[in-house]
Amino acid sequence: MSFEPVSSEGDQVHYQCIIRTATGLEAGRLVSEWSENGGGFTDRFTARWEQESAGLLRGRFTFMLNPALGELGRVGLQAVIDPCTQVEWFGRGPHEAYSDRTAGARLGRWRASPAELVTPYILPQENGNRHESRWLRLVYPDGRTLYITGAAPFDFSLSPWSDRELWEARHWDVLPEFKAAAERGLYLNLDLAQRGVGTATCGPDTLDQYRVYPGIHQYELIFMLP
Repeated sequence: MSFEPVSSEGDQVHYQCIIRTATGLEAGRLVSEWSENGGGFTDRFTARWEQESAGLLRGRFTFMLNPALGELGRVGLQAVIDPCTQVEWFGRGPHEAYSDRTAGARLGRWRASPAELVTPYILPQENGNRHESRWLRLVYPDGRTLYITGAAPFDFSLSPWSDRELWEARHWDVLPEFKAAAERGLYLNLDLAQRGVGTATCGPDTLDQYRVYPGIHQYELIFMLP
């Protein structure tokens, strides 16, 4: 799920909420409104922001998803951010992990470059998720850092390619090279829930306890700029 502004009128900004299925296909778009003077997305999504001190911003997010949507690939936030040079986190690592693939990913403090977060499967697809993260720190070339933590563990991933680019590509060589793609910005996903992977290509599909369904989903994140 992601939100993109489509128009504005006075202090009202109209957004479209893009919802994608577990396979990356776009499942639908919901147009909502955001009031710059303290309102929120109506009907489907609410975000409450509180600036607790200089450089510290707390966000509380509620997703109210219609059961008609069916099973979901993920629930969370996506943003395009400036390219960073290093990523540090405390959670599952050092390699990718999903809710049903955690046995080989140890809980600890890890560090990697954005390029090292990518898992290049033979067929380009969703990849690089870091599961059960307690905090995340992005380090920029000029020394700036962005620190993100949650009231509960969260998942994150960072990629120079959009979900659509990965879904439509049949081979890696048709995607922009990593460095060139990253210059456009990096896609940062901060997820409170993400569907497990399963083994449907050569075995059973994802077990029910690792699936994500519509309903009310809530989480809280804190953003800090030291």
